[in-house]
Amino acid sequence: MSQERALLERLDALRRAGDLAGARALAEEAIARSEGAFRGRLLGALGRIALDAGENVEACGLLSEAAEELAAEGSLREQGELCFDLGRGLRRLGELRRSLQAFERATEHFGRARLPGGRRRALAARGKVLYALRDWKGARGAFRAALDQEGGDPPAWRLHHAMARAYEKDGRRGEAEQCYERARAAGWDGLARAAERATVTSSEDARLPAGGGPLTASAGDSLVDHDDEAELSRAAAQLEKEDLVRLVSLAGALNSALAPEPLLELLLDRAIAWSGAERGYVVICRPLRGQAPRLEVRAARAVGGNTLAHPEDEVSRGIVGKVVQSSAPVVSDDALADARLAGMTSVAERALRSIACFPLRVRSGPALGALYVEARSRRGAFGPRETVLLEALAHHVALAFERSTRYQRLADAYEETRRALEEKTGAMFGLIGKARAMRRVFRMIEKLRDHDAPVLIEGETGTGKELVARAIHRSSARRQAPFVVESCGALPEGLLESELFGHEQGAFTGATEARRGAFERAEGGTLFLDEVGDMPPRMQALLLRVLETGEIRPIGSPSSRVVDCRVVCATREPLADLVRSGRFREDLYFRINVIRIQVPPLRARKEDIPALAEAFLKDMGRPASDLGPQALEALLRHSWPGNIRELRHALERASLLAGQGTIGPEHLGLGDLGPPAPAATPRAGAAHPAGKVEYHGHLLNRRQIALLDYLRANGVASNREYVQLVKVSVPTGWRDLKDLLAKGLIRSEGQGRNTVYRLSDEAPQSAGDG
Repeated sequence: MSQERALLERLDALRRAGDLAGARALAEEAIARSEGAFRGRLLGALGRIALDAGENVEACGLLSEAAEELAAEGSLREQGELCFDLGRGLRRLGELRRSLQAFERATEHFGRARLPGGRRRALAARGKVLYALRDWKGARGAFRAALDQEGGDPPAWRLHHAMARAYEKDGRRGEAEQCYERARAAGWDGLARAAERATVTSSEDARLPAGGGPLTASAGDSLVDHDDEAELSRAAAQLEKEDLVRLVSLAGALNSALAPEPLLELLLDRAIAWSGAERGYVVICRPLRGQAPRLEVRAARAVGGNTLAHPEDEVSRGIVGKVVQSSAPVVSDDALADARLAGMTSVAERALRSIACFPLRVRSGPALGALYVEARSRRGAFGPRETVLLEALAHHVALAFERSTRYQRLADAYEETRRALEEKTGAMFGLIGKARAMRRVFRMIEKLRDHDAPVLIEGETGTGKELVARAIHRSSARRQAPFVVESCGALPEGLLESELFGHEQGAFTGATEARRGAFERAEGGTLFLDEVGDMPPRMQALLLRVLETGEIRPIGSPSSRVVDCRVVCATREPLADLVRSGRFREDLYFRINVIRIQVPPLRARKEDIPALAEAFLKDMGRPASDLGPQALEALLRHSWPGNIRELRHALERASLLAGQGTIGPEHLGLGDLGPPAPAATPRAGAAHPAGKVEYHGHLLNRRQIALLDYLRANGVASNREYVQLVKVSVPTGWRDLKDLLAKGLIRSEGQGRNTVYRLSDEAPQSAGDG
């Protein structure tokens, strides 16, 4: 127990010292060899490390798992701290309702453990979330309850100050002033501690470096409905003290390589939370050649991080258009009564009250669009402080959009160049494919050009595994030497041995002369062993010896001979499955599985069907125009259980039946095998708990099966891609991925937000396998 405590203390010390990489490595190593409650504590430590690193998705997953591990054996204090940290992570992700629940559980655990200091922290954090949810009364109650608990974290002046802000939001200025007085009496000097004095809507967790951004408003020529410029100046000065930590916390996002939409949504969520708006929009002005610019809503959010369903119909295009055209902001306490907005249909139809709209400008250029927020239910929602803060945020949004758009353009150009080069690689060797999965095959062929390692090619029957093997040979330094093909499943064991290793004259009945085997015939070149999974056990042992020693012994020969050839193997069944079932030697599997190439089935690369059909028709002496549009549509609908071989045969048949006319769907004969099968057919057994089905010996839900199919077709996926694919919350997606990792069906690469997932060697490599 003392060793476990010492390890946890060392992890905490490394984390507090800022050595997050060292702490992570130590924690991951310890988790791999731990179990029970101690594993739960290590998971919690790793979750806090991820939280400090800003990897909030991973942190929430780890902390949730730790809480489950310690639910039975952990102390109330441990459970309280885990719930508290989970609440922090969820709040950072914008999942405020779930964050609130986590803080409520933390409050309960600390209360049962009689830990007033922990209960004080949890109640204060709960108040922050309630404030962000615009529950001013609930927030005040939580802050008041926190004050009743002993402890100094957070300090009393900070809780009084937070209550004052909540009273202000309710329009109760008298009570707010009383709370401000109590805050001063408790130690708040009203001026100092600017960085420390984070208000209830700011992020206490901001640890990112400072970034640029305007902290004052240039409101001299703007259409702002606040006459007192001195008041605006005072608000700007106050903003620099009170809200600096908020703007600083955005620097990390602005410097990240996020796609435009997620980055805009993040900034918009901050604008809504920090200003008290009910909803907000980022609208981009899209120039059109010879036409008026088009306004596009790129992000639309409501309180709590919820996405608005029909933003194009909700945003006031009249106000946005006015701001974009004039490059000057419009802020109004009551849009319905504002003479500047008179005649705008959208204002009257939506009965708009408080609105604030700011142009998105970079340097002195024209407006790229606008940041627009509104509070339809009340007047005067956006005072001087909110005005200045929103204008600063608008500048951040403009910078973020320009930077992320520029990054996306560069990424697209790079991807287009790489795609062209990969397609050129495939075309050089007679391979056709623009699909992402095929381009990955071409990329691997290019990488193997200067390497001689054994290669294992896996793929369903008819996918073109031999063509891939020929491409590997023709791209290598061995291309001038022979390429020899042997099918391990087409010959009986005795004949297969002779075909591979050769025999001496008189070695067996009928051996009238000596014959060289495939290994010798492929001297200096490449030997392609097709369907190696069908090789008998004795032949597997002989093949293993050849690969280990580089020597063969022909049948009837008293001595061995040295051979030099590259071995490329292919199989229609995943060899990992055959190893588990005892049908294939594990040591041979590791010997030939040095480089593995997965050839995708045709159903996973249907975008290549038109080009393949054109090439096959050309081989038959027919132009591509002979394939009618309805026939092409039928080809694209079919599931192709026989893959490319079936496609070629279907077109050969159609060419014969159509004669000199156009090929129609009736000539293809695609209905002969019955209705098309789905791309993935999990083998469902009896009903199982939680809606799971049996899938190749594992109990999985439909989301996990969809991910495995996606990985077969695309090779790699991130946590964000999975969440978007199956439409679930981030923690649910994390649990699905953790379950697949535990079952050994996928493997992870990278760390934190850069983590991606691929199929493991043990996973079924096609939907119908197993």
